[in-house]
Amino acid sequence: MSDVPVPSARPPRAAPAGSTPRPTPAAAESHLSRIQHESTALVQDVKEWVELRLDLVRAEVQETIKAQIDGRKAAVLALVVPGLLGAIGALFLLVTLALFLGWWLGHAAWGFLIVTVLLLVVAAIAHSVLDGKAKAVAKTT
Repeated sequence: MSDVPVPSARPPRAAPAGSTPRPTPAAAESHLSRIQHESTALVQDVKEWVELRLDLVRAEVQETIKAQIDGRKAAVLALVVPGLLGAIGALFLLVTLALFLGWWLGHAAWGFLIVTVLLLVVAAIAHSVLDGKAKAVAKTT
């Protein structure tokens, strides 16, 4: 017997024309590893995008709420400041009227008494008118 190898009965198969060669197990493992890495990176990118989108929506909502609060503060100030100044002005007007009437009648107390009685009469009339309207509304509902 000789040391010359005996050719096998079947020659190696040639790959069909136009087909890609089958990857070796190491190449297939490398390919799967790359796909896994890319998938993980894609999931991480999507997660970061969603978190950024949530932060943006949260910031927009906070900005909208802040704008509404600022608008309402301005509206309240637009009512409170003139109302307070008007009330102080009315008080000074009433004191001035009382002092003038007191000077005219000869004593300051008479002026304050007349202004106080006038205010009580106006309050009683307003109470009766508003009470009548309240009862009329209560009857209709």
